[in-house]
Amino acid sequence: MKNLKKHRAFFVVFFLIIIFSGVLLEPNKLKSSEVTYKPRKYVNQIIDLNTASIDEIKTLHGIGPAKAQAIVDYRKKFGPFKSIKDVLNVPGIGTATLEKIKDRIYINDSAEINTNNASKEHVKININTATEQELETLPGIGKVKAKAIVNYRTENGNYTTYEDLLNVSGIGKVTLEKIKPYIEF
Repeated sequence: MKNLKKHRAFFVVFFLIIIFSGVLLEPNKLKSSEVTYKPRKYVNQIIDLNTASIDEIKTLHGIGPAKAQAIVDYRKKFGPFKSIKDVLNVPGIGTATLEKIKDRIYINDSAEINTNNASKEHVKININTATEQELETLPGIGKVKAKAIVNYRTENGNYTTYEDLLNVSGIGKVTLEKIKPYIEF
């Protein structure tokens, strides 16, 4: 019984020390080492993907820093977007993301657009003279498809129409539509 009274007295004293030390008096006070959360600012502005900065692109719902950077990198590599659907060629952007942002973007495909140091006119790749490495820069074309394009050209002669590419193993209508704006004969 005596020990029980000692334990109660200890807890009462301990509790009073905590109260008077200010720990319970200021529970909402942040320590200097804690990081505060700063929410991203979304705006209703409609932006042109051919001229928008990374910060402007990040204001789109579902687009963080990595996807915004991917959009700008794609634009630098392949030139201005020709249509909103071209955004689907950007790594990390799928139909769900496009659905979220399509009402907030537009594409100005004027040849005078300066896309953050990208060339003002997109240089097309000649499908009949391109190397495998050059073909790999096309959207949706990796090493295997690039090699197949070159092999088909070697065995069957030059391509004369876009539809000739459908004869290449691994090239379907979807891939053909992705690369059409970037190739010539």
